Amino acid sequence: GINASHFDLVSGDVPHIRNQITKRCRQESRRQQWIWTEHHSISETAQDIWLASLLWPKTNDGMLNAAPTLSVLSDAVTTGMDKAVWSEIQKVRDGYGFFQWESRFPEVMTDGGFDAVIGNPPYLASRYLSKHHPYLRKALPKIYVSASGNWDIYIPFTELAFYLLKEGGFQAFVTPNKIIGAEYASVLQTEFFFQYTMLEVYDFTRLNLFDGANVSVVVVVNQKISSSSEHRASFVQYQDDMTVSRHQTISIDALRSLPKGFISFPLTTPDSSMIKWMTHSSRLADVCMISDGMSTDQAYRIKPFVRFGNAEDWFCNESIKLVNTGTIDPFRLKWGQQEISFLGYKGRYPILDASFLKEHYPKRYQQAEHVTIAIAGLSNRIEAAVLPKGVMSGVATVLLQPNEDVCPYALTALLNSQAYSDLYKGLFGMSGMTANILNYSSKPIGYLPLPDELKQYSSDSRLSGLGQKLHQSQQLTKPDNAALWSELECVVLDLLN
Repeated sequence: GINASHFDLVSGDVPHIRNQITKRCRQESRRQQWIWTEHHSISETAQDIWLASLLWPKTNDGMLNAAPTLSVLSDAVTTGMDKAVWSEIQKVRDGYGFFQWESRFPEVMTDGGFDAVIGNPPYLASRYLSKHHPYLRKALPKIYVSASGNWDIYIPFTELAFYLLKEGGFQAFVTPNKIIGAEYASVLQTEFFFQYTMLEVYDFTRLNLFDGANVSVVVVVNQKISSSSEHRASFVQYQDDMTVSRHQTISIDALRSLPKGFISFPLTTPDSSMIKWMTHSSRLADVCMISDGMSTDQAYRIKPFVRFGNAEDWFCNESIKLVNTGTIDPFRLKWGQQEISFLGYKGRYPILDASFLKEHYPKRYQQAEHVTIAIAGLSNRIEAAVLPKGVMSGVATVLLQPNEDVCPYALTALLNSQAYSDLYKGLFGMSGMTANILNYSSKPIGYLPLPDELKQYSSDSRLSGLGQKLHQSQQLTKPDNAALWSELECVVLDLLN
């Protein structure tokens, strides 16, 4: 049927026109029943009306009068509709060029669908669609279940391919590698790649396949048959000279154990055996509150109040010390040791008045009043350090506030281990800025597995002792420092394995 949600307000619509259309929809829904239940039983005209309602511009009285609401659909199916209304609907249909596959390819669709659907769909990000094609951005999620989150338009294109296939048919598209490495691809993966049979993934990330376009692409090959528990998908990675650098197979059950949307693990992990660590039932988010650091908008609002401090401010309770992604190293904050850039500010001792932060940004103030952990947001590995009270993390950082019974030094030790950096790269490598520099954000960090014994993270644990010693590494000799790092790796691997 057609309801008020088909006429959601988008940029360019006139609110009172939209309100009158949705009022009509609510009145009609009380008087009429749904018109159909089976898509294929409806005439092409009725399907055109339904699609036009999703793309209908709410811009003037003419569009109000001709709006394809439920009564228009009912008339089309029963007695016939007004010619002027149908003329406006045809304009919308022809403007977008949509058509019914059953009518355009009757001999194919009556035979069950196509044998194969291959192609290179357009790549248009959510923000671009919202700005340049707002009606499409609104309509497609009501048609395609995979269009969720900040989806790119190649996602519903891929879903459509499955609908067009006959049973046993094959589908393969050239798409950005985010189709196997982004949260917005999770529904497509779960409902189509896993429900049917994902045969092969070819990774061309290291090749520049499109002149003038900086996009890393993959090809996922699927077959429209139900997936079996024994099936293993094949992942193949190519070097820039088209030689195969990696070829692994993995079960669909193993792919299901990975974070939703991120199934590139066979291509991005340094060690495929690490996938067994995902069987730990606890996650980092279970033992601490995790949030992203200061937003860009917040940073610009705070910028005028950032002052030049001095070394003594580190011990001053009335000053909040500011650190950002460039001043966080493993077990070390470089506040006062390295120049910090903050939206035009440049200096070694950036501070904010605690009273200002408490009044205007109480949540940030409360965070700064606790011992927390900061992770650099851009790096080639996880870089985490404990923030003592009175220190606040800035832009492009991740902030962790451990539960009361969890020692921040223990968690910092765990995060700074090479094992966790390798695991993060395996899980989220496709979402990186480059092949070597990764983005670190709150949700992926929260998904990292934790060995199930919470006592391992108490203040008297071995991990805590190592974390505290390594935070004092500048006072240690190089051999002692290296020995502590070596011990840390052994402890973490023992816990994970």
